[in-house]
Amino acid sequence: MRAIVILLAVLLVVAGCDSPHPRTKGFEVTKLSVEGSDFSVRSNGEVVEAIRTNYAPRRDFGRVLLRAVVAMELATGCVVDQTTVKGDPALMAARIDC
Repeated sequence: MRAIVILLAVLLVVAGCDSPHPRTKGFEVTKLSVEGSDFSVRSNGEVVEAIRTNYAPRRDFGRVLLRAVVAMELATGCVVDQTTVKGDPALMAARIDC
């Protein structure tokens, strides 16, 4: 019984790893890889978010951020306003100009 409870808890945590922010919930997701970083990208037309779905060491944050911007632009076909990029190594968001 204890193993089942632990397994359910782990599944709930993992299920939240690719959950969108409420501002992009319900929008189509584009999954792509950029130089070894995997992302799920969603956009509501003015804001885009990239959720990294694979492991990356914390020291790689700068490179992951640049890859996320590329993923956002590839997924939307729009230019990311780089002055609005914010987030952490797991979730990055920005405004786009189409």
